[in-house]
Amino acid sequence: TLDILLLLREVKRKPNNLKSLPSAVKLVQRSNATVTRVASFHATRAAHKVVQRWLDTRPESPD
Repeated sequence: TLDILLLLREVKRKPNNLKSLPSAVKLVQRSNATVTRVASFHATRAAHKVVQRWLDTRPESPD
């Protein structure tokens, strides 16, 4: 569903970009790549915060 929504948004924004179906498909693939990159970036940051919080709150271990 995300693909379709992105595609529709692009069609509304730049109708002349989508003269042919292949260009529409390419557009969706490019958008998906960006969405995936952004999502993985946020997931990585979230995981890092969780680990950092855990490290901050755990009792000091004697070395």
